[in-house]
Amino acid sequence: MRTRTSILFWLLGTLIALPALAAAQVVQSVNVSQEQGQTLIAITGERLPRPSVSVWRNQFLIVEFNARFSGRGREVSLKTPHVMKLRYGWFSNRPPKVRVVATMRGSQPHTLEQTPTGWQVRIGRATPQATEETAQADSQPTDAPPKPTVSASARPTPPRTYAPEPKPAHEETTVARAPEPPRPSAPPRILVSLDFVNAEIGDVLKALAIQSGANIITAPDVKGTVTVSLSRLTVEESLNLITRLSGYRYEKIDNTYVVGTEASLKAFRATPAPAETPKPRTVEALTFKVARPGDIATYLGARFPELKITPSGEKDAAYLLIEGDEETVARARDAAYAFEQQLTGSVEIVTEVYRVKFADSRDLARIVTQLVPGVTVSLGPDALLSRGGMGSSAGGGGQTGSMTGGEAPSATAQQMGAPMQGGESGASAQGAQPPNTLVLVGTAREVLRALEILRKVDVKQPQVVIEAKVMDISEGSLKSLGLNWNILQSGSINTLDRTANRLPLPDSTTNTPNQQGVGFNRDGQLGLDFTIVKKPIDFSVTLNALAEDRRNRLLANPRVATLDGRPATIFIGDEVNYVKLIQQTPQGANVQTDTVQAGIILRVLPRVHEDNSITLHIQPEVSVITGFLDVPGGGRLPQLARRNTDTTIRVNNGETVVIGGLIREADIKTIQKVPLLGDLPFLGYLFRRTSTSRDKSEIMISLTVRVIE
Repeated sequence: MRTRTSILFWLLGTLIALPALAAAQVVQSVNVSQEQGQTLIAITGERLPRPSVSVWRNQFLIVEFNARFSGRGREVSLKTPHVMKLRYGWFSNRPPKVRVVATMRGSQPHTLEQTPTGWQVRIGRATPQATEETAQADSQPTDAPPKPTVSASARPTPPRTYAPEPKPAHEETTVARAPEPPRPSAPPRILVSLDFVNAEIGDVLKALAIQSGANIITAPDVKGTVTVSLSRLTVEESLNLITRLSGYRYEKIDNTYVVGTEASLKAFRATPAPAETPKPRTVEALTFKVARPGDIATYLGARFPELKITPSGEKDAAYLLIEGDEETVARARDAAYAFEQQLTGSVEIVTEVYRVKFADSRDLARIVTQLVPGVTVSLGPDALLSRGGMGSSAGGGGQTGSMTGGEAPSATAQQMGAPMQGGESGASAQGAQPPNTLVLVGTAREVLRALEILRKVDVKQPQVVIEAKVMDISEGSLKSLGLNWNILQSGSINTLDRTANRLPLPDSTTNTPNQQGVGFNRDGQLGLDFTIVKKPIDFSVTLNALAEDRRNRLLANPRVATLDGRPATIFIGDEVNYVKLIQQTPQGANVQTDTVQAGIILRVLPRVHEDNSITLHIQPEVSVITGFLDVPGGGRLPQLARRNTDTTIRVNNGETVVIGGLIREADIKTIQKVPLLGDLPFLGYLFRRTSTSRDKSEIMISLTVRVIE
């Protein structure tokens, strides 16, 4: 009973004495300075006990005192090479605890030392000069007692949430900045201190790696606990003592210390290092508005030699291809755009609007892009009639001629493949209504150069009138009029020889052809013959004479006007609608129809030269429906026979090009009978006669081309 009472009194006295003892232990100030290449955090106070030191997440160094704090907590940003931020103040009131937390720049070695006025923490590696001075100081005799050095515990205390109090305006923290020491020629000699009791050997080696900054790895068979108390030893000295004490060995491989048994170290040496996995490569295209791709490529090649950089080889393309790993490509992209931003800031960017007078705005935009790559060219707002087009018609010979505009691209020889969608006959000058303005964006110098080019290129283009006559002339009419074809190659182009056979004009008084007649070349096959007629007026009179014969027909006489370099299409024929497919559905029959063109199609692209001669790119085509093919489901597909050719010729202004050789044969069945008697059944055959004859005719096309000034 007395023993229990004594214990209770002892505990009560201890509890009463603890606040008084804590009240005597006071933290007064915290200062930061640099010395020997290290950052020193000095904690000054009265009767301060040894603090506990721990590291959390390899970045936060926590120093905790069982004491009171006489001032107010603060948080200070530092510019030392080892510590970026420092905060200190009350951590708890009961029991009284004061914490000093340093936010380090990565993992840093640290040591705790006692001073006459308190404690100080050294963070970072000491320079060789500092190490030598320390060694000399230790070797000299002194009457002062040695300062005990205690290491940081390897068992960190989990930090609690700490909210610093408001910073007073009048309170300041003195930060002494030592001058940067010269860089050592040899690596510094790092000294570490360890103090562990019955700790896992892995934790001890981890604390050694944190303090020294060395790379230390352990084999899976390294287990057990050790008790060590080491002060101011090198890494290898500490490893030697720890491994000998625990029965393990260590070996330095490259820049890393490997700890394990003899067998594990031997197996580690025998295992080849895994091949480095190559980083995934990517390719990215960069476009620029102001900078030239070649200049950007030179700039990036100097900064990122590991990348493959390819500038665009086309004049009208301002882009750059970079190839490499994703991270490096992203950094190169940011650097390229930052470089262009610098150029943009130093060069004035202007915007000009050019109103197109004569040429196609799309052609002008393409020319400027090719000649001045630094200028961005955009088409202006669409014209009012750009969506619908405009139309006019000019007829001749009792046929219909039309001229329509649409959304067709600018004319080139390759764009003559689309036939006109029209009626029985017609002519069209295909062209678009593009916007009549161009927007130019770039530097003032390059925009001015682009405007000069546009003024020289945007000139008035000559206009060409094409008059076509399409006639179906019977063979008998040709013979009766004395028309003769010479045997030449199909598709040849010839100027008429005045000594050849001539066709007499209607006003001739003799049967001898005069010198103003015309002749045609022919090979006797189903090909196309081209002939240039030097006397278009006389030839027109001849065609009119042929048209007066009832056996001949003037199929079409369309006229169309087009600009230089714009295609014109003449179509004479029918659009035949046919049933493509019939499908039976629960809702009823689904009939699909389609359309095919049958007749004569002429596509002409004129080019006017300085001497008023005209180069014609002609694509004639003749198509005839020969029958229909029945398909499953009730559809009937038309079978077409097509004849076409493609040629380019040059004629003078006003000359006529004649295309012949389009022969058509037809069987004509004639029935002659006695009225009434010839219609009697059976006996009617005795009063009627049936005869069959073959009629041969030829399609002749004449094109007369004139330049309108």
